[in-house]
Amino acid sequence: AQFGTNIEAQPNATTGVYGVDVHAGVNYTKFDILATSSLGINVATIRVKLVVFDIRAEKKECPDIEPFDWMPAPFDGKPIVVSQWASLPPESEKNSFANVMFPRAGQYRLCYTSGDSGTDWYLLGDDAGPGIFVIGALSRFKKEEKVWCPLSPMQATVNYEFMCLANPTLRGCQCMGKIEGRKRRSQPPYDFMPLGLPDAAKPEWRIWVTDMGKSCGTAAAGGADPNPLDVGLLPAGYDGYKRVSNYQGYEVHNFGKVYNPGAGPSSFDQAVGTWKLCYCSGYSA
Repeated sequence: AQFGTNIEAQPNATTGVYGVDVHAGVNYTKFDILATSSLGINVATIRVKLVVFDIRAEKKECPDIEPFDWMPAPFDGKPIVVSQWASLPPESEKNSFANVMFPRAGQYRLCYTSGDSGTDWYLLGDDAGPGIFVIGALSRFKKEEKVWCPLSPMQATVNYEFMCLANPTLRGCQCMGKIEGRKRRSQPPYDFMPLGLPDAAKPEWRIWVTDMGKSCGTAAAGGADPNPLDVGLLPAGYDGYKRVSNYQGYEVHNFGKVYNPGAGPSSFDQAVGTWKLCYCSGYSA
């Protein structure tokens, strides 16, 4: 079996592993599963579920492994609704799915069943792949994953001047958050590796914020916010200030304050509130 999005699954000449690289949180309008034969053709019985790449290390087979509770349809192991088929009817050599999104970074495979009588779940491909390599953050989007920023210290003044603008390194002036995830190494063997050192992402992956009721992305991605707010500008040109600091296996992002783009970094009129963090893993940067 092979997969197709905008990138065809191809073997890696160095590691022998093949698959597709995708970005966490991106909506892929079409995702194809290709095979020489034997794919299902009955939309009512076909099921697909995302599983860890090294399923053998888990000492489990496809019928035994539970789908991830954070993976949305159509690769959640549940019946696939008509709207998530990119083309109908499915063919024995190609099943095409619509609006596929992978929320969490990592290395994965697909388990598949046609649902026909006498058939069970099986792993697409063989031990070498193909794999689905999701680049981005490891967040499961749990409600308890939050970043708390102390507004009062950040707004504290001395002689009517904001202390944090004069010296962003003071205790309480910076709002930081740790990001763990996965990326491709920038040089051979181009393997899949954690964020941060020893091979920091370049250019740096950025974080923006938007209102809780809006979506991350661009205006073209239905319902997304076309004007997300930048964070972490304290003050412009300050040499000791870093948006992103890289450590062994992870990044630390300095969120600073949410500011009004029209008023500039010294404006505090949008500093109070609850915001959604949007993480860009180098996709359409």
